[in-house]
Amino acid sequence: MSSFISLFPSAIAFGTIIMFGALGEILTEKGGHLNLGVPGIMYIGAICGLISSFFYERGGGTSPFVGMLLSLIACFVGSAIGGLIYAFLTITLRANQNVTGLSLTIFGGGVANFFGASVSTLSGGVGQVSVAQTSSVYCAKIPFLSGLGTFGKLYRTGITMNLLNPKIILFFLAFFPQFLDKTSATPRIDILILGTTFAAVAITIFTIVALVADWVSARFGARQVPPATLAWIRAGVYWTIAMLFLFY
Repeated sequence: MSSFISLFPSAIAFGTIIMFGALGEILTEKGGHLNLGVPGIMYIGAICGLISSFFYERGGGTSPFVGMLLSLIACFVGSAIGGLIYAFLTITLRANQNVTGLSLTIFGGGVANFFGASVSTLSGGVGQVSVAQTSSVYCAKIPFLSGLGTFGKLYRTGITMNLLNPKIILFFLAFFPQFLDKTSATPRIDILILGTTFAAVAITIFTIVALVADWVSARFGARQVPPATLAWIRAGVYWTIAMLFLFY
């Protein structure tokens, strides 16, 4: 049962990552482009961040903050290069957007797998890649949340992702202004009110999700459920999500 319970915090953690990519794609589509290469760009940025922190620590670096900073910069640069590749092909060369995007996704996955395997080889084999210093920053515990179990874990993950991802700032600067009255004499106050309302709604929703997940984990986490039953439950959840996406 614990493996099924872990599905909920994992869904929030990985779903948040996909949400950031989807947010970037929404902004791209407002500019008239359908970039299906977002997953590939994310792959490239991720492997660049890993490689930078890996070689920093391999070279004797011991500062977690420097490792984090290098990984973020490398991730931004790698993602920017992926975006420039897409822009050059679709804008300068007028290549088909769908084909270019899908090709970029395949290319990004291949680049990540190739260099990831190379890093694994340098580390001594699969599963031996270690960036402990850099990871300690991303996995740092927040004092007042570290003792709250699953509830605290979900909040810690969400806060860390939101603070480190610049697309949150981009979202407020590029997406929110279209909902403001252009003739208003106090645009700064308006955006502050709108942003505060958005944050309050988001905190309320995710608090409810975290509390429910914590309650389910505490109530059912210790029970032993046959693997076949868990497999059917997971299949049912995935099929339900697929049907919702298909018909709604």
